[in-house]
Amino acid sequence: GDSLKVWLRAERELSLVPEPLPLEVLLEDEHVVVLNKQAGLVVHPAPGHWSGTLVHGLLHRMLLQRTAPGSAPASPSSDLLPDVSGSGLRPGVVHRLDRFTTGAIVAAKTARAQRQLMAAFAARRVWKVYLAVCVGEPHTRAVIDAPIGRHTTDRLRMAVRRGDGADAREALSVVHRIATDGRLSLVAVLLRTGRTHQIRVHLADAGHPVLGDPLYGDANWNRLEARTARRPLLHARELRLAHPHSGELLHAVAPAPDDLAAYGARLAGVSPDRFDAWAREATDAVLAEARDSFEYC
Repeated sequence: GDSLKVWLRAERELSLVPEPLPLEVLLEDEHVVVLNKQAGLVVHPAPGHWSGTLVHGLLHRMLLQRTAPGSAPASPSSDLLPDVSGSGLRPGVVHRLDRFTTGAIVAAKTARAQRQLMAAFAARRVWKVYLAVCVGEPHTRAVIDAPIGRHTTDRLRMAVRRGDGADAREALSVVHRIATDGRLSLVAVLLRTGRTHQIRVHLADAGHPVLGDPLYGDANWNRLEARTARRPLLHARELRLAHPHSGELLHAVAPAPDDLAAYGARLAGVSPDRFDAWAREATDAVLAEARDSFEYC
């Protein structure tokens, strides 16, 4: 007696055609590739973004790598990247970053790598450190253990749901303030889970929203800093994980983009060209103990 409604996407929307897009590669071998994603780049096709995604750019990169020098490009095929989920829209994808979040993202080039990387993320065996510019002056260190689910009235937003939502899932963020001027702060966030919009939601719920965030941010601060904070100033700085083939530790650090580096340098009292080196020292100092005890296998 049940009634089901099914919407089928048009075939043209399901076709993934490799596209030449600028991709900044941090690490790559025959099994994995780690990129420094730029702001504005959607990770995989979805409604409203059927082309121009990171997946399209990766497909083009794989196509070039498989084409012999001097020969005509081979026809696009479904075996350029693995798709163990069978969705047809997420080949190579093992995790995601929000559209306007920058930084390190790993993709798989083989089915074995994709399965093992997806399992590592699900088991919380991936070290993920983010930098964010936020409003106000948070505590020196804060452990935010607050479940996240869909907002009760706005389905485009996520929210902290304390005991009032069956869809809420455990979410854990460890926030370290590493620089501040009393008005804005730079924080390093160790992400222990990977919920949608997790850092943005957790910081907003704590009263320190990410600067430039149009969905969860402070409207007054966003307006004051609109010329230089044109997106949520959130950056996936570092990934550490066991290589899916060799088991050796894979470590990637994504240099901060200019907008976040400019704010971070000002808050830290260093020049922008020194910011990445300073950020490495600052994050290493506050996260050393946690990093040394982290389990990757």
